[in-house]
Amino acid sequence: MLGYVKADFIRDFDYIGDRYEFELGSIAVEGSPERELGGITTFHAKQTRINFDFRSKAKWGKTGKEFPLQVFLELDWFFDGESNRLNTRLRHAYGVIGRLLVGRTWTTSGDLSTLPGTIDFANGDALYGGRTTQIRWQDNINKRFSYAIALEDFAPQIDNPLNFEGASRPLWPNIAGMIKAKALNGSSIQLGLDVFPVSWVGPSTAPNVNKTGYAITVGSRVVLKVTEYQDALVWGAGYGEGQAHKIISLS
Repeated sequence: MLGYVKADFIRDFDYIGDRYEFELGSIAVEGSPERELGGITTFHAKQTRINFDFRSKAKWGKTGKEFPLQVFLELDWFFDGESNRLNTRLRHAYGVIGRLLVGRTWTTSGDLSTLPGTIDFANGDALYGGRTTQIRWQDNINKRFSYAIALEDFAPQIDNPLNFEGASRPLWPNIAGMIKAKALNGSSIQLGLDVFPVSWVGPSTAPNVNKTGYAITVGSRVVLKVTEYQDALVWGAGYGEGQAHKIISLS
């Protein structure tokens, strides 16, 4: 069992829509009513976290080959909004048998090694990925290359500013994959792919829409020796259609 207690003391000098993390998209623009509200002071401990990690090994009956077993559960209290700000949030809940992972954890195409270390919980508006429920097969090709493929839960977001009747109805899961290369000094580069449905089902008077969205992403962590500490340059880029739901500032 692991975890930590973290308390944040935040002073916003101008209006921002999220009191608990710095999201650029929620900053009020000049001339908006919210802009006149000014700043706010917030104390919270929502990022406090606890997890349970159970690990073991087992052997196949006929071959005697060992394979890993793991069950991981992690909770925090980082819900958005005042109404549920103290509710428990399920971050991770998954099991691993050999190369098979089933449960809720980070998306397959996202690369955690490219996340910048910041004091603020947001970690940057342009980050791609998140956590989702999935079935994933993961393996090492050799000492430097690894890959994973997965079927993931899909939560599309289709803007409907004119309030048309209907709803987004995904017909199949997100298909995700990645391949990653690591260097001996800890540097890495990862190529990711997501293919997912973009579907809209409305009344009989309006046509239904079924499209296929996709996203191709690449991310890298370049380890440098600039100071006495381990320095690194991290970057990421992506291209696709319909993938805004996986980008923090747009989701």
